Amino acid sequence: MAALVRRVPRSGFARPGRQRDHPTASSRDDKIITSGSKKAQCGSERRTFLSQWTKDHHVPYRDLTDVIQKAGIDNVYIADNWHWNAAGHRVAAQQLKDLLQEVLNPTSQSSKADIR
Repeated sequence: MAALVRRVPRSGFARPGRQRDHPTASSRDDKIITSGSKKAQCGSERRTFLSQWTKDHHVPYRDLTDVIQKAGIDNVYIADNWHWNAAGHRVAAQQLKDLLQEVLNPTSQSSKADIR
């Protein structure tokens, strides 16, 4: 795992489209991922790298970027914070549940039941 972390393209992790307002935010935290910007390229490179690495090493992987954005950034993050709120955790949990079902039972379809 440490080898993977060292190889992931580096850029600051931040809530897409928002500046970090946290008092401990450092200059590296200012590198935020916003669509249409050079900074978005860093996020895209990270996503591509992780997707390819997990595929090459047969590691189950689900990129949550699109589903989190589709759910609505303001709906899934704590206001003025980069942490998910309860709705964000539900979105992530549903994706994780679907991924686990696909991995553990690849011949059947994922359950349509939502995590509550």
